[in-house]
Amino acid sequence: MHKASSILKQFGLAIAVVALGALCTPAFAQQNNDAVSLSDLDEDGNNHVTSQSYKITRRVSSISKGYRVQIYSGSDREAARAVKVSFMKRFPAIRSYISYEAPYYKIRVGDFKSRKDALELSRHLSKTYPASVVPSLINNRIPPKPKPEEQNPQTNNTTDSAL
Repeated sequence: MHKASSILKQFGLAIAVVALGALCTPAFAQQNNDAVSLSDLDEDGNNHVTSQSYKITRRVSSISKGYRVQIYSGSDREAARAVKVSFMKRFPAIRSYISYEAPYYKIRVGDFKSRKDALELSRHLSKTYPASVVPSLINNRIPPKPKPEEQNPQTNNTTDSAL
């Protein structure tokens, strides 16, 4: 019985230490909030900040939920790459993406916020590709690709002047 009471006393002492530590922690944390940084002091070293202010920054994601048009799904990597290259040549203004989800390579195109817009492209592409609309994470802030005419507008003028 003496051993049992000794164990209970030690256990009670451990609980008291943990409870005391938990009660003291907020006091120490509050002291940290009152710290003055060097940027808060003037030339003489005086603190002129009367109230605390916190700068809250939040990164805005450039990725959101949306839709893409899937034009290829297969296990052949070279075939997937060939489909992507042919699509890029035919439609240079539309972004294309290749992904691998074992054992399939997938080619998805476009970044659409609405299913309606993705369906419109899907109908257009279904003449050439087995196109279907799939939910996907899309890029919000990618500027459109420049058209080939915009990249080098003087190509037509040089051929005329050479003749």
